[in-house]
Amino acid sequence: PTRNTKLAMMQTRLALLPTTIAGGSGLLARASFDRELTEPALSRAEELRKANDPTQADAVLAEVQQREPADPRVAMLRAQLAEQAGDLVRARDQLTVAVELDPTVPLAQYELGRMQALLGDRRRALFFLDRASVGARRGSSLRSKIEREIQLVVFSTFEDIRLAGLDAATHQASAGTALSCEVRLHPMAVRT
Repeated sequence: PTRNTKLAMMQTRLALLPTTIAGGSGLLARASFDRELTEPALSRAEELRKANDPTQADAVLAEVQQREPADPRVAMLRAQLAEQAGDLVRARDQLTVAVELDPTVPLAQYELGRMQALLGDRRRALFFLDRASVGARRGSSLRSKIEREIQLVVFSTFEDIRLAGLDAATHQASAGTALSCEVRLHPMAVRT
């Protein structure tokens, strides 16, 4: 075959490839899953969550996740519910599933990094936060959150320090004024 024939054959093969990624874009982009199965369950779980029934919302999501395990949105919502219930290990596990399903989503990487930090694994926290930072758009609010979380992991002793008794206009203390200091430790700085 001539060069032009090879090119024509290659173009024919390329034309046969699917032009869209299964699932859509964003969290839907990399994983192939049945949206018709997961969409109603996600909507129902969100309704239950808003109605203050997180246990039932998680049960709905657990059922659909068993039938359709490839939708990262289900894992993300289950992680949010687990975190709200105070089960950080289960939240981390669900976020791990979401990142494994689509490792290109900065939000999932950020949440997993944040969860690793809350659980005290600074090394893994920084790994996922760094990956999220690379994928997040510069100047975006997500990028700002990621950078702040990285700072908290690296410099994680204090979450907030406030001085009381300063003049509001000058931020200086008058002679004889008593000052008080309020220090709030970051959760990662507290050793149990």
